[in-house]
Amino acid sequence: MTERLHLLSDTAFEEFQATLKARIARMGAEIGAEQSSRCWIRRCVGLSKNGFIEASAQEGTIWLVDHTEEFLVPVFNTGPHASDFVGKFKQPLSTGLVSMVFATEQPFLENEVSRNAQQSKLLDTQLQVQTHALIAVPLHVLNACRGWFPACN
Repeated sequence: MTERLHLLSDTAFEEFQATLKARIARMGAEIGAEQSSRCWIRRCVGLSKNGFIEASAQEGTIWLVDHTEEFLVPVFNTGPHASDFVGKFKQPLSTGLVSMVFATEQPFLENEVSRNAQQSKLLDTQLQVQTHALIAVPLHVLNACRGWFPACN
C-alpha cells in the first residue's frame, strides 16, 4: 500500500477555530519555568544533550520564561554546576544578551563573549566561572517564544 494518509480540515469544526486557537494560546502561556521542568526532563533531555554535543558545547542550559515574564529560569543544564543554579537562579529579562535573544526571537552566536559589555555576568559571578563562547537559540512552544537554548564553552 503506497497511499499516504491525508487529513483535511472538517468544515464542521470551522466555527470552533477561534476558540481552539485561544485555548491553545492560553495553554502555551501556562508553559513556564515553574510547570515545565518535569515535562522537559522526561521528554527532551536526550534530544537537548545531543544538540549540545553536536554544537561542541562544553555544557548547555534550557531557560524558560517565568510566569511574571520578568525572568528566565534555568530548568535543565548538562554542566558540573547544574545543581547550583537550575531552578534557583533568575536572569532578569531586562539585562544581558539573553533578554535580547528572547525579545528579538533571533539566534545569537559569539566567540569571546566575555568581552561583550552586553553579556550579563550575574550567573558567571555567582558560579565563579567565565563564559567564553555562547550560542543562544529561541525556544518556541505553541507558536510563541517561551525561552531559549544556550550552549556555552
